[in-house]
Order: sequence, then C-alpha cells, then structure tokens
Amino acid sequence: MKSLSPTPAFALKFIVYFAVLMGIFEISRGTAIERFLVEDCILKPAVALVHLLAPQEPIQLVGRTISSPTSHLRVTRGCEGVEIFLLLISAFLPTLHSLAHKEANDP
Repeated sequence: MKSLSPTPAFALKFIVYFAVLMGIFEISRGTAIERFLVEDCILKPAVALVHLLAPQEPIQLVGRTISSPTSHLRVTRGCEGVEIFLLLISAFLPTLHSLAHKEANDP
C-alpha cells in the first residue's frame, strides 16, 4: 500500500488531532478542567501580562471577568482563545511525531 506524501499526511494528522482535542474540550465544558484551562492557563497570564506592561492599571481577575475601576471585560464561551491553543497543539503534534519517528529510524 502506498503511503501518503508528507504534506497530506501532516494535514490528515493535524485534522484528526484538532478534532480529538476539540471534542475533549467540548466534553469538559462546565467542569473544573474547563475552568482550569480558561481561568488559570489563559486569563491569569493575560492579567499578569497587563500588570507587567502597564503596572499603573489596577486590574484584577474575578472568575471570568477582568475588572478595573472603570470597566469590566467578561470573557464568554468561545471568546477565551482555547481554540487557538488547540490549533497550535494540533500543528505541533504531527511535527513532534515526525521528528521522533526520524530519530528512531536513524542509525
């Protein structure tokens, strides 16, 4: 059986990885896993970055709301950026798999 050339094989792996990761994330909606991913892995680093770049801005994270004395930004479902991270992971996984396969086959 003829194997796929590198580009279609990468595309197929990318699509499968993204579909699986997205499915797992959708299953986790409303759970502690989702809260950890969104609040701890995305929103807390975003607030820390604002504190680093603009320390005079008194912002804080309250649940999924980034608050300041003058405004509140509520991060709703679908706007938290998880999909972008899943796309990045889906792109890296086939590359890592390919590198590991090449290392295993190199004498």
